[in-house]
Amino acid sequence: MPSDRRVVMQDQAAEDFKAFAKRYGGVFDLRAFDHPSSPQRWIGEILGGLETLTRSYVGDRNGRGEAYAAESGLFENMEVNGAASRRSSGYLFGMTLGVPLRLANATLLLAHDEAFEPRTTAIDYLLSAPPSAEDPEGFEAVIMEAADPQALAWSRSMTFFSVGFVWMHEAFHTLIGHVDFARDILGLDMDELSLTANDPFYHEVLQAMELDADGAALTNFCLTVAGRPRFGICADGNLDPPYRVAQAAEGAFIALAAIEGRRSALTHASETSHPWPSRRIASARGLLSTFERRGHLPKGTMVELARRIERLLPHIQNPQILSLLSVLTTDGKVAEGDAGRLSELIQLGRSELKVFEETSFAPRVRLNGPSN
Repeated sequence: MPSDRRVVMQDQAAEDFKAFAKRYGGVFDLRAFDHPSSPQRWIGEILGGLETLTRSYVGDRNGRGEAYAAESGLFENMEVNGAASRRSSGYLFGMTLGVPLRLANATLLLAHDEAFEPRTTAIDYLLSAPPSAEDPEGFEAVIMEAADPQALAWSRSMTFFSVGFVWMHEAFHTLIGHVDFARDILGLDMDELSLTANDPFYHEVLQAMELDADGAALTNFCLTVAGRPRFGICADGNLDPPYRVAQAAEGAFIALAAIEGRRSALTHASETSHPWPSRRIASARGLLSTFERRGHLPKGTMVELARRIERLLPHIQNPQILSLLSVLTTDGKVAEGDAGRLSELIQLGRSELKVFEETSFAPRVRLNGPSN
């Protein structure tokens, strides 16, 4: 592509993203995280790293011969988790500001071995209060008191994996054919604010794609960590493969637990475009268990994950979130069975599956079969 045309396309993509983000309160300026008084000023670095990761797909071609191009960023809106769409200039996706802010603070408080007031109350607020709620009195003091060097190191690592799970979930909606499938087959824009479909079948398909994006995001981290010992090293320097992979999975499950709290606070009364987080956790847990059994993840990963989750449970007050995470400390038979049923949620015809195959820029993960 000639350089002048490339510049025009980049400018158009930037304008498209700005217009897209306006629906979500506008684009958040990451430079705000650089303020020296912020105990988590490294959030901007994490998001920059995630953008670099997703930009590594730029230029890859799908089965239709199209080159991948995407604009991404952080939204000001505090009422949703993220969104993905497509315009003539390329794909668009982003995450709301509330996600990294809530998860960074939650992981900071969860970093401490002892669970006591007022930290547990602060964690309950972070995971359960409406996203736009004002911080309770004394909250900032609790955060600052918890921000010792060791806790910050653990929090930084876990924030990367928890925020990264949400970020990559939205990215994979654009990378594995979901946005194109919704547009070409369902006639829908996956843009969260545009999802007005009332057909129960559409709901089932959209929920299946959410589970698909969860699986792609989760395995993107876990399989990468398993294959690259220097990626995502824990704060304590533990290089044991099951330990590192379980760390990545723990971050994803913390994010899913927080999503449950946010949905409850937003009074989502039923499943529509998104499955309940309990089903998402069951599916993700079953996926990891299957990958370990097949030798794609280190042996002992699920045992280490259960140990890590057990350490978190005393910090959790919200009974819904406590119930969600407790499932991860069992032997996994119930969760894995549920995941198997979820993988058969919809039966797509050959023509519909062809759209996925033609529009995917990255492998899709299937629980009951090989990746494609």
